[in-house]
Amino acid sequence: MEEPIKEKLTKEEPKELSEPLKTKELPKINIKGAEKVFSSNLEDDLKVLLTKSQKIDLTDGGATTLHKHDHGTLDGLDDDDHSAVYLAKDNTNSYTPTDDYHPATKKYVDDSASMIPSSYTAGDVFIAGDGAEDHHFNTYWTKVAEFTIDKGGTLRLKFDLRIASGGTASEAYAKVYRNGAAVGSTWEDDSSATYASYSEDISGWSPGDLVQLYSITSDSSYAVYTRKFRACVAEDIYLPPITPGYVDVTSAPTERSSSEVSYTLIKELEVLESGTYRISWEMRSDGAGENSYAKIYKNGVAFGSEQVVSNASYVTKAENLTFSKGDSIELWVHVTYGSERCYIKNFKASVLSLRGVSMLID
Repeated sequence: MEEPIKEKLTKEEPKELSEPLKTKELPKINIKGAEKVFSSNLEDDLKVLLTKSQKIDLTDGGATTLHKHDHGTLDGLDDDDHSAVYLAKDNTNSYTPTDDYHPATKKYVDDSASMIPSSYTAGDVFIAGDGAEDHHFNTYWTKVAEFTIDKGGTLRLKFDLRIASGGTASEAYAKVYRNGAAVGSTWEDDSSATYASYSEDISGWSPGDLVQLYSITSDSSYAVYTRKFRACVAEDIYLPPITPGYVDVTSAPTERSSSEVSYTLIKELEVLESGTYRISWEMRSDGAGENSYAKIYKNGVAFGSEQVVSNASYVTKAENLTFSKGDSIELWVHVTYGSERCYIKNFKASVLSLRGVSMLID
């Protein structure tokens, strides 16, 4: 008869546990009273309690600290190492932008604005003018050009002066006036029938003053001619570069014609600010089948491409060309035979912003 199960279990001797199951002594970590946090980044992946300072020491041997930022993925914006790269919202460091897309602090903008002079200093940067050519036969002082200014100070007034063909030197005179009263020197032409340029620095101007040019001839048989009357000052503010566009800076709209068989000047503009301009005009021939030619010149030298029309209806021509301050933008024309005639009108300089050129010969 077999032994009962209970009896069998009671009689068996207990067996020794295998080696892997023996209890090993775990390393002890001495934790003193302090704020405790859980960590699971130990090498043996055991979860233990550490103090804050002990936790910090576990990261790269203490070389890196753990901290929290509220500004998302741009980590470390509040570190001193990043001050040369970022401008924080609470920035107190000075910064001067040197490239087109650099940011500017409010202080930089305010300081820059405060540096713009409240009054003008004489220089060679155009601010205003009445450049149209004018002539008369009066032997008394006659107003021939006028414009106003928006700030006071000292202006450099420039203009051209000549006597009519057939007259002699020192027969034509011009003088700058302010609000109807003479303030400038009396200038006289120095060569017959040829324009000479004059310039004078005059102080004492106030905002809203009328800047005027008067002229006189000593011989009523010969007209006195003036042109290019303008005020210039020292440059006091940065402006973006001139680029071609469809905003008309100036226009010489009057229809002119020529039957010259060699290139002849018919229109002229003066460049007041360097840049690239869209130069356009309308031209036509005297009749169908008759060729008329036009070309842009710069300072008396051919500069643009030759343009040709052979019909009696106006055709618009245009070119984008680069000029420097002080250049003349000239339109020269000619026909094939003296019995033919070339017609020109609406000679324009156009840009993206309204500045840069003044009409000289319409």
